[in-house]
Amino acid sequence: CGTPVVATRIWGTPEVVQEPVAGRLVADRSAGAFAQAIRGLLADRPDRAAVRRYAEGFSWEATTQGQIALFDKIVNS
Repeated sequence: CGTPVVATRIWGTPEVVQEPVAGRLVADRSAGAFAQAIRGLLADRPDRAAVRRYAEGFSWEATTQGQIALFDKIVNS
């Protein structure tokens, strides 16, 4: 849908939410940190089409194809 994400910078989140294309990451899980990130998004809105294109890279189809390619590489090496 092209809506950017505000998420915490923990575990695998930075691998999925690429700044600034997909949204903003916060290190601090406080309301203030989230509010600041949201204000930043509102002041400098990412291109909705770019956010959508980025998110499409995580579709079931794209993820499945990526896994198949990885397994092929492992099996054939």
